[in-house]
Amino acid sequence: MHGPSLTLLWALRSHCASHGCLYCYFGTVPEHRSSGPTSPGVLSHLSPDDLTARDILAFARTLRGSAVRRVFLAGGEPLLWRPVIELIEILKGIGLEVVVCTSGVALVRTEISDALVRLGVDAVSVSLDSASAAHNDTWRPPRREGDGWARVTEGIRTLIRRRSVTERPRIGIYSVI
Repeated sequence: MHGPSLTLLWALRSHCASHGCLYCYFGTVPEHRSSGPTSPGVLSHLSPDDLTARDILAFARTLRGSAVRRVFLAGGEPLLWRPVIELIEILKGIGLEVVVCTSGVALVRTEISDALVRLGVDAVSVSLDSASAAHNDTWRPPRREGDGWARVTEGIRTLIRRRSVTERPRIGIYSVI
């Protein structure tokens, strides 16, 4: 490989419907309701539509031949953005390493976990702030009943089962301490 190698952290501006983390870098839903995003690219829980899916997928195709070698797909929650599987397909198709940063809740859906395995996603990084359900759900309160620590850990177990004997995707935990 010649020249620089870059990693892209791509916040898709997707909603994060599963948690209301007290330390969210997007800010809070009430803040965004009172003063929403003012321009394209401003992180917000409310308006993930400043760019069309077509524009986002077209941009992804421009990464072929660029210095970008690894893409971290973040959100909100990237697995809630409907075209995310197509985006991953494009990124993997041009030979990039893909890491999906997720709350883990969507991983319980076998069609999501199966797609991540099938597409050869390199790693999935799951937000989990404690081995204690009570502590985790205090700092990362679920917005809907059942979307807390238990569902996140079940999502991790689902992905482990769906990847069967393969080592991919690697699964990591990231925590706010």
